[in-house]
Amino acid sequence: TEIYTLSLHDALPISDGSKIPCLDGPPRREQTRQGWPGDCGIIATLGAVAAHRPEDITRNIRPRDDGSYQVTLSEAHWSDAVSVPTGRDIELTVTPELPVFDRDPDIPACASPEEDTAWAPIMEKAFAGIDQAWTAERRAEWEHDWAGICAHDQATNAENPRAGPAPTGYARLHQGTTPWERAEALTQLTGQPAVVREFPQGRDEWTINRIIRAQLADGKPVLVDSRSKTS
Repeated sequence: TEIYTLSLHDALPISDGSKIPCLDGPPRREQTRQGWPGDCGIIATLGAVAAHRPEDITRNIRPRDDGSYQVTLSEAHWSDAVSVPTGRDIELTVTPELPVFDRDPDIPACASPEEDTAWAPIMEKAFAGIDQAWTAERRAEWEHDWAGICAHDQATNAENPRAGPAPTGYARLHQGTTPWERAEALTQLTGQPAVVREFPQGRDEWTINRIIRAQLADGKPVLVDSRSKTS
């Protein structure tokens, strides 16, 4: 299909030939917008951090003299069901070329430079490329998860099942993210622990509201996931 006719192209210059700035003041949620990939979880994470901890983005992305960007993300791992930083920073050099549709090479196919700022598509590209810096253990986790996804598709979607090697880069982002992967992304962006909570049922259902209000009052990003109603 046409959505897969993608190539890399410098889609960041503006009409007069100058560069779209990386930032124009503090980053804001409104400067994030999902493109072709099914990576709404990553885009939502970028927006949540921009809204509540914009300094974490400003601190971790730097334009370089050669036109590329230096992006710093915190390595994360899981401990007692909490995503926590390992203490190691991951430095990524991100080039300005973005995926575009071959039929429209001036428009990014993924996150767009909203309001003439480049930080969101550059950070998305950093998340697409972070699998190059994974530890062997983290890579093995993804390959195990991918095998499970493929097996599930074989059983439930025989006409168009996913198969083959575990995807990397933008193709990996296109598979979507679990709540645990979004918590990992929060830690990578902020350098702080992130936790996944389930919505309680019954008499305790309002407990989560108090938790969310407390988190927001403390200036912490919160992501809320929903799923289709089942019969």
